[in-house]
Amino acid sequence: MVPVSGETTWSFLRRVAAAYGLQAGDLTAWWRWATPVHPGRGVRPDGEVLLDEVAQEQLAGWCGVPGGHLAWALPSWSAGPKALAGRGGGGLGWARWRVGSSQWGPVVSGCRLCAVRRGAGAGRVWVYRARWRRLCVRHGRWLLDAGEGHPWKFADVGGLARELEAAQRRFGRLVRAEADAGGDVVGGEVFALARAVVCGWWEREEFWARERVWGLRLEQVVAATCRRYPGPAGWGERQWRLLVRDVVVFPEVVTVAAALSNPAVRGLAALGAAPALVRRPGGEGFIAALGARLGREWLGDVEQPGQAGPLSLWVQAVAREQRRPAGAGPPPGRGVWWVRSAHRPVEVGPGLRLLAPAFNTGAIPARVWAGRPRGREGGVRSWLCRGVPGTVRA
Repeated sequence: MVPVSGETTWSFLRRVAAAYGLQAGDLTAWWRWATPVHPGRGVRPDGEVLLDEVAQEQLAGWCGVPGGHLAWALPSWSAGPKALAGRGGGGLGWARWRVGSSQWGPVVSGCRLCAVRRGAGAGRVWVYRARWRRLCVRHGRWLLDAGEGHPWKFADVGGLARELEAAQRRFGRLVRAEADAGGDVVGGEVFALARAVVCGWWEREEFWARERVWGLRLEQVVAATCRRYPGPAGWGERQWRLLVRDVVVFPEVVTVAAALSNPAVRGLAALGAAPALVRRPGGEGFIAALGARLGREWLGDVEQPGQAGPLSLWVQAVAREQRRPAGAGPPPGRGVWWVRSAHRPVEVGPGLRLLAPAFNTGAIPARVWAGRPRGREGGVRSWLCRGVPGTVRA
């Protein structure tokens, strides 16, 4: 039994047990637990198990894989001995539970076809994947967060795979280049800010009134995903838009991230007062430059300087950084790439819970409903609920 790269230790332990025809509890019963799970409660999908040296040696023996390879493949492996230091003795292994997503990043349902190629069998595999590494290039699947309250493990993006792959590779090159240059841009932080900016546009009516690309991508991804697995009862436009939003906007998120980490663009952002950021003489202001990179020259009509969104706050932070005297350290507190909680995108799980009572009461949370797709004539597009299996007309 070979682990999948990035797999959670708990996922791998479950698969090892299944290979012997056992339940995971049959193996974990060999260990003492620092944080036992109540018998009546299950393990959450992003749950993780940390093992001390004795337990790790046992697991390596059960699966027949050297501990060094397990340490390379399982991100949480090295944290176990530190977390359980001082608890050993008597030859018995120790283990403890941990919420894996809080330390090693989001947990997604791994691509089952890739897992089968690695000898994983038919069992489910959970892996850690950053939000900019969700595309399975080989099989055209966008991996979705585990345990978000919907039945899908992935979105079918076969028709967009080439465009998404190019964006995924581009961001990977950006992160490696910054690391090699010793720059101050951290990949996860700049991606989080860019995602907040673009997802903010996603929610705005005035953006959708001009947007011509996202609606086509949205239709394509939803139709392809529905052909594999029809949607559950009660699902409509709002749920689908929330589920596949990150897929649809991913190329633009990468473009914005690349722009914000570019010194020349950051220099434009720090040039002067807020009104000059949108339009300077000659049309070379920061927003104009960003809109040109995105292929949306109308961006300056939507992103106004008076709006206190994540992009405007980032511009102000960059301007303060540029004005700081040479040799002066940054002020205490949050850095340039920090995103306020009010500007962070609504994630799929919480968003679906917000939408659940909407079907019963008719009340749609404004933050989720804002910015619904519009057609070229300006009316609300109905294609998402017309002729697609498993959806209902909203």
